Amino acid sequence: MLKKCFHVSVWICLCLASWLLLGETCQGSSLDFNAEVKLPNNQVDANLTYFDLQMKPNQKQRLQVDLTNLSDKAVKIKAAVATATTNDQGKIVYQTSKNRLLKNIPVKLEEAVVIPTKQVVIPKGETLPFFLEVTMPANSYEGVLVGSVQFTQMDLGKDTTKKSQEMMIKNVFSRTIAILVRENKQQVSETVDLTSFSTKQEKNRTYVVASLEHPVASILSPVTIQTELIDQHNPTEVLAKQVTEDIQLAPFTQTDFPVIKTEEPLKSGVYSLDVKVTDSQNHTWKFKEQVKVQSNKEKTLTQPRPKQVTASKPVSKKTSPLLVKLCGSCLGLIAIIGGYDIYLVKKGGRK
Repeated sequence: MLKKCFHVSVWICLCLASWLLLGETCQGSSLDFNAEVKLPNNQVDANLTYFDLQMKPNQKQRLQVDLTNLSDKAVKIKAAVATATTNDQGKIVYQTSKNRLLKNIPVKLEEAVVIPTKQVVIPKGETLPFFLEVTMPANSYEGVLVGSVQFTQMDLGKDTTKKSQEMMIKNVFSRTIAILVRENKQQVSETVDLTSFSTKQEKNRTYVVASLEHPVASILSPVTIQTELIDQHNPTEVLAKQVTEDIQLAPFTQTDFPVIKTEEPLKSGVYSLDVKVTDSQNHTWKFKEQVKVQSNKEKTLTQPRPKQVTASKPVSKKTSPLLVKLCGSCLGLIAIIGGYDIYLVKKGGRK
């Protein structure tokens, strides 16, 4: 009877500890607010949950997003607008970088979309309208410009302008709403260009990086890049090949994309690089370039680009003290169960 009561008590404690563990994990995985778009009359597709607007040159328009506080306390929300770019992994991100946008872009979205109030505090359970003001460029353009407005939940009582250590270790929750602006629905002629190449050797491998440009107002996706590295002294010998799929190219964007990775370092010399870029409509662009390789380990042949800012704020994986205590308690309870069972076995053996 004593053994049965002991086991029941232990299992109740374990279940309680597991519930607390799961409760803390789930608590940090949801937003305390919701953002709902109010679609205007010039919305291209009314079934979308983001803005896709057809506007005229110099036209001004006010957009509305309703922010609802879903929690039982006030929440502070910060808003920011960014132009879409393509990162080094070939994915579209909403993080403006002047080094990734081409000079022929008609206007950056953060310049065309103005936020009168960048921060707002929403009382618990209430819904407040949030307004954005869009101004189209004076000069007409073909295609679509792409960006987003990001609503980020901030920590009340913290100075959001400071990049303090305390802010870096807290979860940052956000909601991103895309903004597309165009003058008409006419499709633009697609084009892709490879403007330069660089190589480097690192960890006994050779990497070839291509500077890929998409200089038109459209989203080109998905894109496939097929690359072959050939020995110029032996044109029939393919030293390395690579196929990369599902690449997304934002309008007027430039990105440094790794197109070749060899399993062994290449000897110093000049190699031939064949690149084939294909989109979903079977448009194909082919490039053939000479690539110089220097065998010095980890020495880049061209100046490296500035390190890209990530699209979301970093979140430190700091361990919660509650989790540490509960895990220690669970391990201790398991040890007690095992020790008690061994004791009962030995006691029974003596009998």
